[in-house]
Amino acid sequence: MTITFLGYTFCRRYIQNKQGEFFNGFTPAASKSSGQELRDRIRNIRMQNKAVSIEKLAEIVNPVVRGWFNYFSKYALGVAKRLLIYVNLTLASDGLNQNTSQ
Repeated sequence: MTITFLGYTFCRRYIQNKQGEFFNGFTPAASKSSGQELRDRIRNIRMQNKAVSIEKLAEIVNPVVRGWFNYFSKYALGVAKRLLIYVNLTLASDGLNQNTSQ
């Protein structure tokens, strides 16, 4: 059973308590649709700013990513980190493509 509310998906997860014991819990994490919205927003920003430097692109993307991460990293950090890896790889590939085209 899963419930999506305010961008979080609540479902049964295998989690560890403070004593190091594992158990099944019903915990929140960023929903797939929230992650897809972030990816779409990053993609739109990249498409609208193809001619800017990688530094300027990072300045534009940074507030979006920071806000998203601050909101969604409170509970299931692993899900949020996976999306940050996507953002990093995307911006890094833009930087590499920009350097090879000059």
